Amino acid sequence: MNNQVFGGLKRMLSDILIFGMVFLMVGFFALTPAAFANWNEECNNEGCSNGELNDLYRSYSEECLLEGCANEEMYETAGNPNSVCPMFSDFKDKGFYVSPDSLGQFRC
Repeated sequence: MNNQVFGGLKRMLSDILIFGMVFLMVGFFALTPAAFANWNEECNNEGCSNGELNDLYRSYSEECLLEGCANEEMYETAGNPNSVCPMFSDFKDKGFYVSPDSLGQFRC
């Protein structure tokens, strides 16, 4: 009888642990900003929402306006080197500030 009780408790704790891990993973991916995505995928190919564009601009502003603007970071945000200038143009079209230094750095 004790083995059945302890086995049941062990199974129940295991199920709770698994459910908790799944819950955390789903929550993480649901709340992850679009910064993990890129402009080419989200905006150029699919058409992005204002929220997605805001998240991508936030990534640009953190990388280029608050810190030194690393090419590799902008290539990741834009999706590829050829998408940086169109991404900047999209930002400017939506009224966001794009630094003249950034435009010059990427020859836009």
